[in-house]
Amino acid sequence: MGSVGAAEKYSEEQRRELVERWRASGLTQTAFCRKEGLADWVFSTWKRKLFPTLRKTKTRTTVNPRSEWDWKQLIAEWKGSGLSDQEFCSKQQLKLNVFRKWCRFLAPQRNKQKKEQQLPGSTNPFVQVTVDSKPGEGAQLEILLPGGSKILVSEQTPLPLLAKVLSALEEKC
Repeated sequence: MGSVGAAEKYSEEQRRELVERWRASGLTQTAFCRKEGLADWVFSTWKRKLFPTLRKTKTRTTVNPRSEWDWKQLIAEWKGSGLSDQEFCSKQQLKLNVFRKWCRFLAPQRNKQKKEQQLPGSTNPFVQVTVDSKPGEGAQLEILLPGGSKILVSEQTPLPLLAKVLSALEEKC
């Protein structure tokens, strides 16, 4: 009963300050509450109400650092890096399985955007391209890939081969 009364005497600002002090202390929540004379369950309630982004992991309480926007930025950075997903995750200290999960999660959005770029009434996944040269003049299409690689496509390139290459590139993420 004494703990509840003590909890009521703290303002929201004081509660927020106590939670911040606990986060900076390196102590477990239980040890911090004992030191400050607070009931552990009351402190948990403050923490949950004042800091809803805090989440419990097996070893410690952490802040979920990445939003969907953050993941979109990381994936775009990876695509431009020329690194494999494994190399990129190692360099950025990301968990590979989480990174791949976000790639899959965001893929439907990417596919929706691609469908919006298609020609009206078309089921073809390609976008319309205007060619500046006439047939027979050695026209080439240059496809620039993240990381600086290029694919040169000429009139002689078999369309099934081009479709397989593009499909393989699309599946990379």
